[in-house]
Parts: sequence; structure tokens; C-alpha cells
Amino acid sequence: MKKLLKTLSIPLVSLSLFLQVFSASASVITFDYTDTVTVGDSFTVNVMADLGANDLLGFGFDLASLTNNTSFVSGTIHSAFADDFINDVGGSLVDIFDAVNGNVQLAELTFSADNVGTDTISLFGDSSNFEGLVFWNMFYDTSIDVSFDIKIIDAVKDVPSPAALSLLALGLLALVHLRKQS
Repeated sequence: MKKLLKTLSIPLVSLSLFLQVFSASASVITFDYTDTVTVGDSFTVNVMADLGANDLLGFGFDLASLTNNTSFVSGTIHSAFADDFINDVGGSLVDIFDAVNGNVQLAELTFSADNVGTDTISLFGDSSNFEGLVFWNMFYDTSIDVSFDIKIIDAVKDVPSPAALSLLALGLLALVHLRKQS
């Protein structure tokens, strides 16, 4: 029995280490944003990731707009990362010993609302082009394939109330005058 345990201990420990190194739970990407904006305004979208206990070394994703009612203006990445200039938004850790984990804001994206309508903005990335989420154990999580909808409305035009009230008063005076004449 001892010989069997001794024989199996090395493969079991190796398998355990392999599973620990190459398993990572899927990260959840969420957004913090206002879903209705006025045409001509700029708006920001915070890209959040729930990494759990996984240590993130880098990330990258590209952006796409479905209807082109919005334009990407700029992106600011988490301060622990240096911009990699490969993707629309992405970066690598400045200090590899300060890996990021838990619930973290990956980036703040700024868009402009160009046309009235609804737009779907997609974030996508895969491991083939230094995209996705890259963890300390060199595991690529290609789960960055998410989108959000934004509604762009026309600016509400104010009715000039003094002029409208003046017209109403003139109309009432005209009616009173016509009534007195008859």
C-alpha cells in the first residue's frame, strides 16, 4: 500500500499543480454608464471586471459600434497598467509583482453621441492578437465579447415662454375687443 501511495503521489501532486495553474474562473465584464444621452454630448463608460482571486497581468480589447451613432473619443486604463498601443484599449502591468485581482475597473471609455437613435457598442478580444484577459498563470480568458446599448435623444428645444405668453395675451385681447364691437 505504501509503495502504491508513493508511486501515485508524484502524478497526483503534478495533476493538482497542473489544474491549479491552468484553471481560472471566467471573469465577468460589466459596465457602469448612463443608458440615455443627448446628441452632441460626451459620455463615459466604466469597464469593470470581476476577476475573483485570479491575478491579472494584462488585458486588451477592440471596440465596435453597430450603427455609428457614437464615436470613441478616448480611453483611460487602470493605473497599474501601461498602455500597450496594440488594441483600441489595453495594457500590461507596470510591475509584474503588483498583479491586480478582485473587482477592478479596467478602463474608463469616453464616447461622443453623434446621431439620434440607438447604438450597440461592443467590446471584443481574443488571445490571437494580445487581447482578452491575461492572467499570472498565462491563461488567456477570451470572455471579452460583450456589448451594451445606448439611446441617443435629440436635445429638447425650450419653448420661449415670454413670447408664448405674449401671443396668448394678444389673442385674448383681440377676442375681448371683437366681443365689445358686436
